[in-house]
Parts: sequence; C-alpha cells; structure tokens
Amino acid sequence: MTRTDTPDPGLDPDLMAYVDGTLAPERMAEIEARLAHDAEAREAVAQWRHFGNLLHDYAASADDRPENLQIAALERQLARKLQKRRWRVVFLGPVVQRIAASILLFAAGWGTHALYGSGTGNGGTVYPQFVSHTLAEHSAYKLAAFERARFEADEMDAALDWMSQQMQHKIDSPKLDRLGYQVETARLAMVDNQPVAVFSYRNPDNERITVSMTPRALEQPDYSLRVAEVEGERMAYWSSEDLHYAVIATTDAASITTLAAAVQE
Repeated sequence: MTRTDTPDPGLDPDLMAYVDGTLAPERMAEIEARLAHDAEAREAVAQWRHFGNLLHDYAASADDRPENLQIAALERQLARKLQKRRWRVVFLGPVVQRIAASILLFAAGWGTHALYGSGTGNGGTVYPQFVSHTLAEHSAYKLAAFERARFEADEMDAALDWMSQQMQHKIDSPKLDRLGYQVETARLAMVDNQPVAVFSYRNPDNERITVSMTPRALEQPDYSLRVAEVEGERMAYWSSEDLHYAVIATTDAASITTLAAAVQE
C-alpha cells in the first residue's frame, strides 16, 4: 500500500504569506492556481480569512463592552499578538478534533477513555506530537500512570520552582485569576519521555480550565494558534519560542482565545 502524507496547511509559509498578501505577484498567481485544485488548502485559507475578520470585529467592539473591562483589555491584547505573530486559527474537523484533544483530555483527567492517534491522523494530516502523543488505542490510562508530582493551590511557588527545574525552562503560572479562575492543582507528568506541566483551574460557576505546557525543542515547528471543539469542550494550542501550550475549557471560540491570550501573556 502506498501512503502519501498531506502537509498541514497551517505549516505552509507560502499559504500564510498568500493570505497576508506579501507574496510577489507571480507567486500569488501560483498559489491561486494551487488553490483551484487543492480543496483542503482552499478551505484553510477561507477559514483563516473568516476568523481574521471575526477577530478584527471582535477586538474593535471591545471598547463598547464596559461591563467587563478586564476581558475587553485581554481581547485587544490578543488581537495585537495575532497581528504581530501572524497566528492562524484553524477550526478542525470532528475526527481531527478528537485526535488533537486526546492527550490534553487525558492529562486533565476528564475521562479514563480517549481516542489516541499517532502523529499522523486520518487523511495523512500531520498533528503536533505535544497534542497527540502516540498511545495504545486499545488501552485506557489514568493520569497516575504518568504523574510524577502533584501540588495543591497553596504550593504554587514550590510547584513552579520544581517544575521549572524538571523542564529546564522557567514556568510561570497561567494568569487566569483576573478572569475569575482560581488554581486547584499543578501536576507534572511524563508522556513519551517529555515533561508536561498541567494546571487545573475553576471559577465560581464551577467551570473548569486545564492548561498544559511542554518544552519546545529548537528543531520543532512554531505552531500557530489552533482552536478545536471536542464534545462540547473548546481547545486552543500553540507554540512560543520555548514552550508548546494547550488550553481546554467549556466555552466558546472567542472566550478560548481570550484564555489563550491570558496564558500566553
């Protein structure tokens, strides 16, 4: 059987430059010719443009929503960061969503059974390993099998110091308190010999947020911001210079990006 892997459009710099309008005219024409025959790339471009317009409108209207100035400020911060970093937000299909979210759902302890995929999913689409670590599909795991340490809310200073040493990178606590979320636990797990810092938060409405951080090696790609919906949960994941991040919560697309901005700050 011959297998051909289809590159992730979100990792194609020419496609991103096409959306930004920064390519030379002849290269723009080449990309347009490609889009005529590449349905996946064409859909990705349409989604990027659509969500870019939504973000622009959403940030522009933040000043008209004084009832929550803190969230409005974070929305504007996110808009500036998106413009600066050229983040791309891709709403993934149902199968991709389950695979991409599986490792974070597992790490969060939100279910003892999950769909785990390898680095490559259906249709040859490539997913980042920090999101979809390969695990045996027939097995059900609990977090305790991977957990190396757990810290309670009153131990955050010690947790951050210890996890920073283990991950060989300074780890800061996600700044979600301004949005009404209080930290419950911080844990360090080892998945595929990679340390994963996992923070659990909850707000007064009993809504839960889980944030994970994994060291990013120099040779690994700089993943643009992605948003997925998985069985009623929203997940965002992206890369910074030194870390990979993932955030999952029961919320909408606009709010998950606001949470991502607070974590990234």
